[in-house]
Formats: sequence, C-alpha cells, structure tokens
Amino acid sequence: MSSDEYKKNIAAGIVLYNPELIRLQENIAHIIEQVDKVVLFDNGSDNISSIEEMIAGCSENIVLLKNDSNIGIAAALNRLCKWCYDKGYQYIITLDHDSVCPANMVSVLMRDMESDVAIAAPNIVYRNNESFAEKKQGKEQVEWVITSASLTDLSVWKKLGGFDEKLFIDGVDRDFCQMANRQGYRIIKDYGIELMHELGNLKCRKVFGRTIYVTNHSPLRKYFMVRNSIYLDKKHGEKRRFSCIAKNVMKTLVYENQKISKLKSMYKGIRDGCKM
Repeated sequence: MSSDEYKKNIAAGIVLYNPELIRLQENIAHIIEQVDKVVLFDNGSDNISSIEEMIAGCSENIVLLKNDSNIGIAAALNRLCKWCYDKGYQYIITLDHDSVCPANMVSVLMRDMESDVAIAAPNIVYRNNESFAEKKQGKEQVEWVITSASLTDLSVWKKLGGFDEKLFIDGVDRDFCQMANRQGYRIIKDYGIELMHELGNLKCRKVFGRTIYVTNHSPLRKYFMVRNSIYLDKKHGEKRRFSCIAKNVMKTLVYENQKISKLKSMYKGIRDGCKM
C-alpha cells in the first residue's frame, strides 16, 4: 500500500491544554504530512485565542474542536476518536500537544497494524533522560503503551466503548490497553521508531541496577495516580494499587519536593478511590 493510500484512512488527534505554541506548531508540522487530517481538541486552554490565531489559514486539513472547561484526557480522546470514526477514518494516531514525531512514524506503525492489533506504538525516549531508553531491536507484544504516538484502530475503540472517562487523567492508556487485551487484541511496541517524550519533570535514576522513574508530578496528579490505581484494581480484579501507592509515597519522601502537600493529596486519593 502506498503512502497516499494509507494516509486517507488516518487522522492525527492532539489534545490541547495550555500548550506551548512553538512546540505545538512543530508538532503539527511534523505530523500533518503523514496523515489525512489533524484534529485538535482543546480542553479549556487559557490561550485558546492564540491557538486559533496560530492555525488560522495554515491548512484546511487542520480541525479545531473546543471545550470551555477541562473534561480530562479520557473524555478528550473520546471526542477525537468519535469525530474521526464518524468521518470514516480507520485509524487515529493520538498525540500530546508537545509530541514531535519523526518523519516516518506513521508508515512504520502502519506496518504493524494486523487484524488482531489494537494499537501500535513507538519506543519512548524521555527527554533529558535519553540514556535510560530501552535498547531493543524489532518489535514485541506488550501489556500497554502510553497514548502519545499510539496508532489505534478506531473499530477497536468503538467495540471497547472508548476510554474510561471516570479516570479523567492517569491510567487512561493502561486501562484501554487492558480492555483490548481481554478482547484478544495485541498491543505492539516497535523499537524501529522512537518518540522523544516529556513526562512531568522526570528524573530517571539507577537503584540496585533498576531504573526508577521519578516523575515529580504535582499534588493533583499524585491524587489521580493513587485514586485511579484503586479504581482500576477493582475494575480489572488486580492488586496493583499496593505497589503503586507504596512507590509513590517512597519516591515523594526520598526524591521530590512538596512532600506534605503530595502526601495529603495521595491520602485523599486513597479515600476517594475506595468510594469509586
């Protein structure tokens, strides 16, 4: 299949929330040549006027969907997927607003999209932590991948009922992949292509030969990380929450700032997660 043939079946979906305009512009420029349409969903950004001004007259292949308030990443992804599905697209490549894809990203991932594959994704390299990136060859089936730069089969999205909007943020990608796995679909990570990605104020560390990811997320994000781990355990019948909570507490105490406010947020997350 030629690039023009597969491009007409693929749209890119980018969730916006107070994006840095220069990085967003770079993001769009790198992906627009690889897909048929770039669809932006704004989650109540304060700089929406600047976003509109930036894309005005750029290309008829850019669509902006707007919401007055932040409805969360899961709901935003569902709005993007629904728009693309309703327009007849077969695939969507979802991106954070600061994701900048290499020129051959979509063509590489499209080669991985077999009939039983729900998602194909690149190897993720975290900015300023490049030495900690996985060094593998080829591709492999994995349990889950992050949403950014994931090429998703929209028929699978429809079959699974979309992303779980109760999560708001954090765990959205893992949950969707778990649902796909349980329906017999595969999740593929392709090490032949890489995406440079930013994750909070990430600082990777080696402790006894293991890589520790210290995200330095805000107290609010810590709340959702803990709350959602409890909700997802109940949803999928697992026991990940104990490890998730313990790791977040230890990383906060040992490596991060705002220790008291983060611990309070995590306590609230435990309380609210038990009620979900």
